[in-house]
Amino acid sequence: MLLAGCAGPSEPPYVFNEILVRNQTGLVLQQVRIRDIERNRVFECDNVAPRGICANRFRPRPYRANPIEISWKSGGKTRRSEAFVAEVPEFLDPAQPLRGVLVIDRGGAAQAFFEQGTSGLN
Repeated sequence: MLLAGCAGPSEPPYVFNEILVRNQTGLVLQQVRIRDIERNRVFECDNVAPRGICANRFRPRPYRANPIEISWKSGGKTRRSEAFVAEVPEFLDPAQPLRGVLVIDRGGAAQAFFEQGTSGLN
């Protein structure tokens, strides 16, 4: 029994190949930063215009569900999230790469989630 549990796949079932930041505020967002706490990898956008986006595509890499934290500046104030893990919804297809999306809304709250399909740049 114990060996059967160890014989499963060693790689995570999902890969991601894009990060997209959507600014739903009426202010310029500065120094938007998404940091993988365990691996100390960072995705940054210097400035994101009101109602604008910042995005980056890259070679698919495994999604390891490491804790992340998000920070940004707007209106002269710095905001930072608590560390959290972005969960992948069960209905997403492991055969298709994920897009990590961060939305900062009018109230200054951040929401992070995954999606698939056509580019979020449309």
